[in-house]
Amino acid sequence: MSKAVKTLSLFECRMRSLTAQATSSLLNFPKETIEALGEDDLPQGSVLWGKISGGSKGLAWLARGPHLEVVNPVTGERLSAYRFCGLHGRTPTVRVVKEFSWWKRLGLLVGVGNALCLYDVEGSRVVKSIALPGRVIAIEPVTNDGGVNASNRYLHPSLRWFTGVAAVATDVGHVLLVDLCLHDFSWSQKKIEILDLDFATASPGEVAQIRETAMRGKRHLCFQLQSCCRRAASTLYFISRTNQLVVGFSNGSLSLWNIGTLTREHNSWLKGGRIPVCAFTFQEPANDPGNSCYLWAVQSTQKSGGDALTLRMLQLTFVKRRRTESGRVMYEMPASLRPESLHDCPYFALWSLDTVTSLASPNLVLDIMVDQTSLAWRGPPSYLAPGETPRVSSCGFDGVCLLSLGVLRMTCTPLRKEEEQLEALLSAAAETGSSELLVGYINRWTAEEQPSAAENLQFVHECAWNRALHAADEFNQICVPLFDGSFIDQETHRSLHQCQFRLYNLSTIFNCLPREAQGICEDLTDKHELAGLNSLYAQMVMWFCRSGLLPEGLDESQRSSRCFYNYRLLQSHCRAQRERLMLLSRGKWDLDGLMIDGMVSHLGKRVEKLWCRGEEPTGKYPPPSLKALLQLYLLEDTVEIDKHAITMYLLLDIGQALPNNTGTLLQSFCRAFAIPQGLVQLIQGFWLLDHNDYENSLPLLYHPATAKTAVWLRQRVIQTLMCQGECRKALTYIRVTKPLITSSREVQLVLSVFLSNRCFVDAWGLLQQHSTDENREELLLHMFETCREMGLVQSFLQLPFKDTELVRLVKILQNSIRIQDYELHPSHHLQRANNIAALQPNESAEVNLTVSVKVVLSAPASVRCC
Repeated sequence: MSKAVKTLSLFECRMRSLTAQATSSLLNFPKETIEALGEDDLPQGSVLWGKISGGSKGLAWLARGPHLEVVNPVTGERLSAYRFCGLHGRTPTVRVVKEFSWWKRLGLLVGVGNALCLYDVEGSRVVKSIALPGRVIAIEPVTNDGGVNASNRYLHPSLRWFTGVAAVATDVGHVLLVDLCLHDFSWSQKKIEILDLDFATASPGEVAQIRETAMRGKRHLCFQLQSCCRRAASTLYFISRTNQLVVGFSNGSLSLWNIGTLTREHNSWLKGGRIPVCAFTFQEPANDPGNSCYLWAVQSTQKSGGDALTLRMLQLTFVKRRRTESGRVMYEMPASLRPESLHDCPYFALWSLDTVTSLASPNLVLDIMVDQTSLAWRGPPSYLAPGETPRVSSCGFDGVCLLSLGVLRMTCTPLRKEEEQLEALLSAAAETGSSELLVGYINRWTAEEQPSAAENLQFVHECAWNRALHAADEFNQICVPLFDGSFIDQETHRSLHQCQFRLYNLSTIFNCLPREAQGICEDLTDKHELAGLNSLYAQMVMWFCRSGLLPEGLDESQRSSRCFYNYRLLQSHCRAQRERLMLLSRGKWDLDGLMIDGMVSHLGKRVEKLWCRGEEPTGKYPPPSLKALLQLYLLEDTVEIDKHAITMYLLLDIGQALPNNTGTLLQSFCRAFAIPQGLVQLIQGFWLLDHNDYENSLPLLYHPATAKTAVWLRQRVIQTLMCQGECRKALTYIRVTKPLITSSREVQLVLSVFLSNRCFVDAWGLLQQHSTDENREELLLHMFETCREMGLVQSFLQLPFKDTELVRLVKILQNSIRIQDYELHPSHHLQRANNIAALQPNESAEVNLTVSVKVVLSAPASVRCC
């Protein structure tokens, strides 16, 4: 595994242990079916798809282009086939198929282009075709009954006149309830006409007459739940228990329509974002004492890396649950609909199909059907508490895979008892923090040579990793409103806290996995690091929420009562400070910005890329948003304390804008994350230095607690002080902190400080201490140039040079084109009472220069020692 954070799958759990196995060889479809679906003369982009019906008749169908093949899902036997014809010679495409039986006849509702067709399976023919105002996207049977005396009294009074009702969605936004007119026996005719549609808006008392008029004109009546709009429906699902039609949309939202009142009862967005909703299913608990049911929603979209799929469970809480005269259970007007967490869900499990798909290759898996009669539970584990439900992973069942060329039978075996016990221990550790028992097992596995030790360690490792991925994904999704200015309620805060607590516990479990497990558990070190990063990121987000800094992006009215991050104001201040430093440095000092700029640069180029995503991207401090700041904590291969340092600096900037700035914001952060006092003082000193407060910054930087400051940071402090003209403070800082000098550039910097303060003895001693054959000439040149700029060449030439240094100095002076005549004038050296016969005007410049330097070096030294 690479060290990049991988895409987080919502349900990667127990994959190694829960594995489906094929129980039969491939049962091929008849030759005629394979040839029809494999026809070459089809429109470009014709895709093979198929589905197994969940109805009682046991049907499966496959479609490609205009071809529809109906087969037995168990044997692969061909039951029916049809090739649809389009208008004006165009080849239509079968897009939607739903099982629909009426009057003991086995049939299908088929969406072909802009037509809704009623298909007779036994007769292999279309018996009705209705033209719709758009391409058919989804079909959902509502009832195959009809008439005022029928049993469909739960429908709206206007719909009771219909004989057979189907909900249909089109690509232009329509959601329609269509009268199928099943009492009309014209289906027995050989030639089928395409009938038009009439939209009904009349009251229930007028529907019967309007319907008769429409039928005489060979038109079908319909009611419109949603008219043409940009928000196109992507799937439909009718819940007979609740008498509701669930409409999923391509933008990730859903609506609930009451078919008894033809009113919309609920509309909301799924947390998966603007990803199309592609399927629903309804689940009624067997022993729930409340009036709650569950709606499962599936979102899926095509991405470059494959299909991205998200499964969500929504709890439907109803006011009333009643039983009808016929014994049917009905739920009335939901009081609420809210998402349920699937983390550690006992009634959800995932079986790997790798073995089945490898056997089926190169066939495509189109659909899977579970044989509900084969469901079998392994005996309830002894460790379950009274009344606790065993996990669905303890269940086994059989199923059928619908493939592109046939069908394949399979079985899904339950989880082994030992692994289920480990999973329960891991769940307790993740949810409650009670990890002592699990840690004890881990220590025993590594200390004793047990046959199952390696397998158990690997199981715990994989389960902990999958749970960590899921928790991180869930946390990120809940965090979305924090960064866009949305309102956050207490329920969201609780969910964030639960996810953060779970991530922390899972990170602790990874800490318990010993190094000895590295050879057993793949990428243990990398996963350990990533789990820790996600846990720290979650802790940071929670602290920012508690401190009132999140959510960010609120309007002015909400900002007055709380602290907030003003990016534009801070950016303007930093830009002005950088421009000022640039002007003062005059290119002399190797300073590329503020102290905070050096801290950010130390984390690498990734921070610059991360912070180049704002409205005015600069890649420099300040970060364009709090989200950008917090994302620092997800960067790998960086020291945690360096990230904290940048956060502390920003908190000082934010706190400065508060009316009563007492430093409580920074103090709260340091207590929460156990920041060492030395680092606190160091960052405060840097912040004051960047804000030109030298009197208060330097005592903090002198403090013994900051003694372990990185060398590059100390050099930056010195450069900043020198750039500001504070050479005396730079000298004091050097004498107090005694920075470690490791390079010629650092020697030159300290030399500049000494010479700026006329400390020649210190400068000369430093040069002698750190000069080598490789850098001696470079250091002499730097010292000479600094003295020349300060008018101290005479003092420089009086230093006690060695012969080797004298040779190098002569070379420097010979090559310098900036030496002033008065600095080497003979009269200047004659006043030292030295015999300088070699300095005659008619002698060469080279001799003059050499003798002049020798004479100066023989003179008594009079220099200042600091």
